[in-house]
Amino acid sequence: MRRKTILLTLLTLLAATLPLSAQKISVTGQVTDIFGNAPLPGVAVLEKDGSNHSITDIDGKYSISVPSDATLVFSCLGMQEQTIAVNGRTTINVAMTADVNVLDDVLELSKVDVLVSPWAVREKAKLFAKMHLFVFF
Repeated sequence: MRRKTILLTLLTLLAATLPLSAQKISVTGQVTDIFGNAPLPGVAVLEKDGSNHSITDIDGKYSISVPSDATLVFSCLGMQEQTIAVNGRTTINVAMTADVNVLDDVLELSKVDVLVSPWAVREKAKLFAKMHLFVFF
């Protein structure tokens, strides 16, 4: 009789603690630009501090299985990273904004590529070589 009571108590405690652990849910949604017009394919959708991940398809849609209390991180080159708490939601749509600093760097690199001629590259290489000779001698 005493064994049954102990076993019943342990089972009750075990059953009571199961709901405390976060249950996995499937979260779906679409990632678009800030205006909501263009879907963003190739956006990485990651569970923060977890191992689950997904990538948006050509229509900007994704699906990921995470605990209901997880936090999702959305990142894409040229866009500002966003961190969003799931809070038990099954649908999370995200509008991403452009990362101006990254776009400025890309613009500057493209200007250099367009404005630099083969002659300028040769002259810069000669100048660089002269500077090295001056430093070493």
